[in-house]
This record gives sequence, C-alpha cells and structure tokens, in this order.
Amino acid sequence: MKNLILVLSVVSILCLSACTTMRTVDIPNDQLSMKIESDRVIKVGQKINVITTGGKTHNFIVTRITPEKIIGDKVEVPINEISALSTEHFSAGKTTTAVVFSIIAVTFVLTDALKDDLEDAFTSN
Repeated sequence: MKNLILVLSVVSILCLSACTTMRTVDIPNDQLSMKIESDRVIKVGQKINVITTGGKTHNFIVTRITPEKIIGDKVEVPINEISALSTEHFSAGKTTTAVVFSIIAVTFVLTDALKDDLEDAFTSN
C-alpha cells in the first residue's frame, strides 16, 4: 500500500508539472523585433527560452521588454542577437490528462485503503 501511494504521488506530481509547454516562435529574424515590440510574441511574466546568434541559451521569465532588449532577472538579451525563441504556453491537453490521471489515482488509492480497512474490520472479530 505504501509503495502504491508513493508511486502514484510521484507520477501525479510529474503530470501536474507538465501543464505547460514550450513553443518555438517561427518568425523571420527581420520581423522578430517588430513582433516583440508590438507585444504579439512575448509578454511580461512569460517564461521564454532564447538562443542567441553566439550560441548562448537563456531561460528566464520576462520582466521588461524594450525596443532593443528582452530583460529578465539578471539577464538582458538584445533582440537583434536572437536566433531562436521559444515561449511557454498553457497546455489544455496536458492539464486535462493530469487532472484525469489524478482523479483515477486518488480513486484507486482510496478504494485500496477502504478495502484494507474493511478486511481488517471483518478479520479482527
């Protein structure tokens, strides 16, 4: 019973942490700056993954956007140096799967616990 609870707990936590997904922004570099400035691609508070033309990777939450830079905590990336950009989005499919699995897991654990309690009640007499 303890192993079952542990396994279901770990799997549930993993499922619930997968409610978001990173999506690659497929915009030509010459249009990227204009799209970022117009707030169509990224927003303050959004988690992003940036790969620069120099090959550096930055994962951060956007705190500010200027016409020249995307700024996060302890990182500033010039827009003209971005070669690839991915943004985090809510995933309804992953969230639905996690919720359904969690309901099934809780039902299974409660049923198993109730079964053990009933067996104990009838065998103790």
